Amino acid sequence: MMSKSKESKPAGSLDTPADPVTAFFLAAPGISKKTVAWCSGSVGMSACNGFLGMLLLYYYNQVLGLSAILASAAIAVSVAFDALSDPAVAYFSDRFSHRLGRRIPFMLLAVLPCCLLIILLFSLRLVTSQLALFLQMTALVTLFRLFQTLYAVPRQALALELFREYDERNFIFSRSRLMAVAGEGWGLGGVLLFFLSDWNDANGYVDASLWIAALMFLFCGISSWQLRKVETEFELGPTEQKSFSASSLLLEAKKLIKNPSWQSLILASVLFSFNAGIDSGTGIYFDSYLWQWDPMDKFFAGFITLTGAAIGAFLAMPLLSRFAKKRLAILTCIFTLITAPIPLTLFIIEAHTELKILPPAGQGALSGLWWIYSLHGFVHAISWGIFFICATSMFADVNEEHQVSAGNQSEGLVMAADNLLGKLTANVGILLGGVILTWAGFDIAETVFEKEAAAINLATASVLSTVVCISCAIISLSNYRITRESHNKNLTALGFSKK
Repeated sequence: MMSKSKESKPAGSLDTPADPVTAFFLAAPGISKKTVAWCSGSVGMSACNGFLGMLLLYYYNQVLGLSAILASAAIAVSVAFDALSDPAVAYFSDRFSHRLGRRIPFMLLAVLPCCLLIILLFSLRLVTSQLALFLQMTALVTLFRLFQTLYAVPRQALALELFREYDERNFIFSRSRLMAVAGEGWGLGGVLLFFLSDWNDANGYVDASLWIAALMFLFCGISSWQLRKVETEFELGPTEQKSFSASSLLLEAKKLIKNPSWQSLILASVLFSFNAGIDSGTGIYFDSYLWQWDPMDKFFAGFITLTGAAIGAFLAMPLLSRFAKKRLAILTCIFTLITAPIPLTLFIIEAHTELKILPPAGQGALSGLWWIYSLHGFVHAISWGIFFICATSMFADVNEEHQVSAGNQSEGLVMAADNLLGKLTANVGILLGGVILTWAGFDIAETVFEKEAAAINLATASVLSTVVCISCAIISLSNYRITRESHNKNLTALGFSKK
């Protein structure tokens, strides 16, 4: 069934232009309130995922004393649960009926529990035994990811319903990425500047979790509330199958898995996310024992890194007007493969030879090593941002191809994979990072010298991960089939026309 916009918009419609200040910040004159309302949810999500990805493993391992392997096992449980809950929530939201629409009730329901669970993750210290800490971490992380799914999957599905054109999706996801950069800056910037005096400041983590929860409640909550009328204002076509059943979910998932472009994209993005997640989960160990930064050094470097991420978000649109999504994604992968391992590789060479290539560590902000670190992060953030804008938009385009072949709408199920990838970056990266940390020797390292030696082992594993994962991702991406022309044909076949 065809989805159409009503010809006359009600007063206060989200389809009217946003205020000039917001439009200026997003470099998008005439951007609609609907677009801003949807994108603003990325602020809270990014602040939350950046905080957990950077500090969760370190906090439970180095601050609370939980072994890295048990922390990894806790993450493994949550990821296994995600593999079941993400498609189930997605499929249920595709078939849900409410006066506020299919998606918004889930989003409104999920925000407050997510905020409370973030706080509990860093403030609950009822016991100190390894088993009890493991159970605590497992329960809280799993519950948090469940409620995060209830928010993120319907939100992503809503974007597919409201923004269907090839270039329109490029735009919405590039501006969502820009909002995410702002969220990471406000979230982690505030944590590093105001709340953590050093990496082992246990009380600072409690205050930091309150800050992250406040950001998530503010931006995700307001975004959901602003969007509460959007599915009634825009006549979105119902699915053919209204009821929910496990058998129909399995049948629909089977049809989606057979899609060659989806297969190509899911494998490539999982590989890329694994590598990114490992870097995120273990990065603080490099900061502490290899680069020897304190939180303030990291805070100032963040200005440069986030500037690169913002530039990547802005560059995505002009680049996507020149290159196909698939080609641009492959080019950014190749660039990342070449540049990402350079600093750690130089550290490894120094550790095993008499060469002195890099400036000395431990000199703080504005030192020679700090500038190398910051500029490398700047360049990497540009390519990282462009890749994930491409990948998310490519996932979105699979929806119409799947709808043509399967005959019904499953926006939630299609985008559940993209949401799961976001969790993979934060969770599976931490999972693998925990295993690698144990292999590197952090669980038995006691002296600073032993921890620095373990950091070199960790660097070796990180470089190998980058080379293997990104090389395989490039090969997988080459099998993606959807182009601008084929997407437009799918829109025509479905009866969608540009608004």
